[in-house]
Amino acid sequence: MTLEEVSEALRAIPTLVEAVEKLTVEVQSLKESQEAHTQQSVRINRRTGRQRNSFKSIGESPEEKYVSRQELAARMGCCLMTIKRAEKRGELHPIRINSHFLRYRESEIARWIADASSDGWGKC
Repeated sequence: MTLEEVSEALRAIPTLVEAVEKLTVEVQSLKESQEAHTQQSVRINRRTGRQRNSFKSIGESPEEKYVSRQELAARMGCCLMTIKRAEKRGELHPIRINSHFLRYRESEIARWIADASSDGWGKC
């Protein structure tokens, strides 16, 4: 390379840096808009026209942990009927995956435990 080629390449560096910075900002805004769109998408059951209970519903983060009824009963040291009764009373709201599987959000379990301990009746 000649000295002129080197100096020309050095002069092009600031414009390249600016272009990379602009692209980085554009990519970040695209990521944010994609995340907002993902959170806004609602799955609708075609037959009933109601929102589906799924892990991709609005307000549910993908980082949220889910627990089965059996796992919850084992963790709480109580029987399955205690969990079912809490559902009937409206204290727990399971997410139905299909007709055979349901799960509970960790955040809801923590709220349920806090409410139960504040009422003074223990875990289960």
